[in-house]
Amino acid sequence: MTDTQPADYHFESIRQIEDLNRSVGQHFFDTDTLNFFNSKVFPHIYGGRFFVTRESYDGVEWGSEKFTVRVAHADGSIGNVGKIQQYELYGQAVAVARLAALEVVE
Repeated sequence: MTDTQPADYHFESIRQIEDLNRSVGQHFFDTDTLNFFNSKVFPHIYGGRFFVTRESYDGVEWGSEKFTVRVAHADGSIGNVGKIQQYELYGQAVAVARLAALEVVE
């Protein structure tokens, strides 16, 4: 998150994040983007801004499915918590997303 973004923003749904992302000209949720990386966006939001994706393409080569924790910023951009495809298991990524959400509350 950049210093210019409010600390207290909160999204209610992935659809709300997706709509904002598209409205500011970003392409994270575009079908072509998701298909290129063979991505899936999971529907759960943690702390009003964190969510998990699954990819099987890292931009260089095809590989096994791995998971990434994402953060939706107030300006509509999408960032990462940690590295892209950092987690081997969905449950690991969810645990990190939940922990990140707790840190926002504190």
